[in-house]
Amino acid sequence: MNSPARTGKPLLLWGPHYRLQIEELDQQHEEITVLLNALYAAHRSGAPRAETAKALDRLIPAVARHFRAEEKLMRNSAYPGLEAHAAEHSRLAKRVRAFQKEFRAGRAELTDELIRSLADWLRDHLLVSDRRLGGHLTRVADSKLPV
Repeated sequence: MNSPARTGKPLLLWGPHYRLQIEELDQQHEEITVLLNALYAAHRSGAPRAETAKALDRLIPAVARHFRAEEKLMRNSAYPGLEAHAAEHSRLAKRVRAFQKEFRAGRAELTDELIRSLADWLRDHLLVSDRRLGGHLTRVADSKLPV
């Protein structure tokens, strides 16, 4: 079996199975997927550390913007799972910021394992936590439609 690393395939393919039918969030999720794949490609191609750092520096703010947007939607819609969902965001954000700091200082290296764990987290988060949120947002929007 060929791994994505050997074939040059993206690590995570954006597709309709990830869509929440919430355009703002779907666009952000797709952007994060593209940026994660760009980081993976830079790493796998043996790009200079500075290029890999730039890919990481594009991914992290996009994720932070997305988390803020998602959490705002959760607050504005009185999402009952806000606390747990935001805690997932917080744990990932802390982990990634700590890695970024160590990477910039030359004390950490980007590995296939780390990038795959980010892709796994994103996939699981999209298919479970964000799917629940999407259902909630759709129900809230539907309840406000005129009869």
